[in-house]
Amino acid sequence: MLGRTRSNAQAASIHQSKRHRNETAETATRWDQASRAIKRGAFPTAGFPAVRCYSAGRLGGMFCGFFLMLLIGTCWPAIAHGETAGRLQNVVGTNSQSVRNEAIAAIPLDKLDAKSQAKVKEVLANLTVFRRLPIRVIECDPDLYLFLARHPDVMVAMWETLKLSQLQLRRTAPNSFRVVESDGTTITFEYLYQTYDTHIVYAEGVYTGALANRPVRGSCVCVLKTGYVRETNGRYYVTSRLDAFLSVEPGAIEIVAKTLQPIGGRIADSNFVQTLAFVAGLSETAETNPEGLHRLSRRLPNIPPEVREQFDQCVDKIAQGAAAGMAVEPAVPQAPRTAAGGPMPAHHGAPLRR
Repeated sequence: MLGRTRSNAQAASIHQSKRHRNETAETATRWDQASRAIKRGAFPTAGFPAVRCYSAGRLGGMFCGFFLMLLIGTCWPAIAHGETAGRLQNVVGTNSQSVRNEAIAAIPLDKLDAKSQAKVKEVLANLTVFRRLPIRVIECDPDLYLFLARHPDVMVAMWETLKLSQLQLRRTAPNSFRVVESDGTTITFEYLYQTYDTHIVYAEGVYTGALANRPVRGSCVCVLKTGYVRETNGRYYVTSRLDAFLSVEPGAIEIVAKTLQPIGGRIADSNFVQTLAFVAGLSETAETNPEGLHRLSRRLPNIPPEVREQFDQCVDKIAQGAAAGMAVEPAVPQAPRTAAGGPMPAHHGAPLRR
């Protein structure tokens, strides 16, 4: 029975891998259409063809946990903006032992409250998969980046509005969210720690796809490290590094190691890169067509008015800087939203190690 289950899982893995490669170009084309529509501020009433979520994405949502873009990684559809599918396929993360040890040591456990510490330690003590997604540098306004990092529901609402995805993400508490897929699969996640250069997210969910013969429960901790640099020309560049730690229930480790990890890792890598590229595209669009983004903002479902206003303020600040021929100095960052508190890190982050 075990051999048959393993054979079926491996066959499903091969099928999903081929499907992922075949759909990459198609998905990229759809999202390229969306990017151009956002830049023009012309949003079709019928939207674009819905982008399918890969079946590996449910566990991938835990695996990539963040949001940001960055938060639901592989559950989010791929977004192509300024990069070809071929180039994206060459961007890979790593799961090496040395990088994993470095990533664990870098988690600021002393900054977390007792409850949050317990959640992180539980995942690390029963770690099944680790992955550091590709480190990326994008040209982006720091305030817009931080806003989107803390409001993943705004990003997903954009995709809902453009009818690009059936994925739904709703805020359930000030720092908590719930993800619902079209088939009813759910993932919950919460921000355990937030500063200008560090975000720690904890996620829980269930995978029920073809790669496993039964539901697989798991939990994930994701750590997003961000660096900000202002060049001599006044342009801001943001470096993002996302470390993901996944723990699955006993009895499902072999399924993850043999089938889900190879596929989920590749999908997470490419979607993380493409999501960041989309964020950079929004920042660029704020310079060239702020009114288009304002129109899009007014159409976003389930987004509170005060959050829309914050987004509009980010867009206006970027547009004002572009009109003046220079980047506007970012606003003073908010204090870290964590029970443990702690000093706010410097605005300009140091370069991140690969």
